[in-house]
Amino acid sequence: EGRRYNLNKNNCTDFGLSIALEAGISISDTQGSWFLGRGNNPGSAGQSVIEGKVTNADTNDRRGLLILTP
Repeated sequence: EGRRYNLNKNNCTDFGLSIALEAGISISDTQGSWFLGRGNNPGSAGQSVIEGKVTNADTNDRRGLLILTP
């Protein structure tokens, strides 16, 4: 609440990653770059989930997480 949207520091992917972290899910390698900037982006975050770069934020362990990918 009260945070301004910023493509490089506070974008939709940052919001999704913070919600996942609240649920105990940590996703790594979510950074990307674009013209005049860089930050978390949905393409990199999605690819990280597909590649299994997802862990339990409390124990840093993948066991117990159900990840379904096509």
